[in-house]
Amino acid sequence: MVQRGGRGAAALAWFGGVGGRVWQFASVLPLLALVIGLVAIQDSHTHAQISEAAAIDVDLLGDDLPPEAYRDAGFVEFLKTPRS
Repeated sequence: MVQRGGRGAAALAWFGGVGGRVWQFASVLPLLALVIGLVAIQDSHTHAQISEAAAIDVDLLGDDLPPEAYRDAGFVEFLKTPRS
C-alpha cells in the first residue's frame, strides 16, 4: 500500500505549482532589484549635483571678486555652464 502525504508532499507544496511560496518570492526579486538600483542611481546623481555646487561655492567664496562681477551677465552664464 502506498502512503500519500508526508515530507515529499510538503516539499512539493512549498516549491511546486504556480502558487508556490518560493516562486512567488522569486518573482518579486527582479522588481526589488530594480527599485534598489533606481534609488542608488538617484542618490549618486544627487551627490554629484551637491558636489558640483559645493565646488562652485568654494571657488566663488575663495576668490577675490569685486561686487560688480556678480551683476555681470557673462558671469551669470559662466555659473550656468557645467564644469569639466
